[in-house]
Amino acid sequence: MSAFTNIFAGQPLVQLVIGVIFLIAYYLTKNNPNLRAKALLTPAILWLVWAAWEWGILRFTPEANIRVDLLIILPLALIVSIVAVVMLFRKP
Repeated sequence: MSAFTNIFAGQPLVQLVIGVIFLIAYYLTKNNPNLRAKALLTPAILWLVWAAWEWGILRFTPEANIRVDLLIILPLALIVSIVAVVMLFRKP
């Protein structure tokens, strides 16, 4: 968990890029009837909201070094992302 925390915590640009990748994947697959493209919207919104949250933390409370919120946000983001990718390729 520490490796994921080091990659994602305090890096709003990383979350923004991942959210945009999910949005691009949604727009590229939304017209394919064999894929469940709507499953990609949930992780896209989650990552973009997390990017805004991280930006707010860095901007308004840069001295916050104990981040209890990451105990919920990071596993939730990873699980939602994995489930969305699996659901994308399941038959509708």
